[in-house]
Amino acid sequence: AKDKSNKSYLESAGFHYISLDYDSPEAMILVDAHSLPIKDLSIDCLVNLAVMEHIEFPYIAGREFYRILKYNGRM
Repeated sequence: AKDKSNKSYLESAGFHYISLDYDSPEAMILVDAHSLPIKDLSIDCLVNLAVMEHIEFPYIAGREFYRILKYNGRM
């Protein structure tokens, strides 16, 4: 239910929603936050809910988030 409310909220704000996760069966794409399969500077908005405390190397994941966000992107 949480995923659906996040999706509705972000789509109502005009964003295209894609859910990523490491092992959730509800995720649209399974990924490792240390190496995201997303083009540089291609994401307008990144929502990171209860993620960083589960990541082995949060600094590396943070660099990945920065890499994929557009210059005027929001996190």
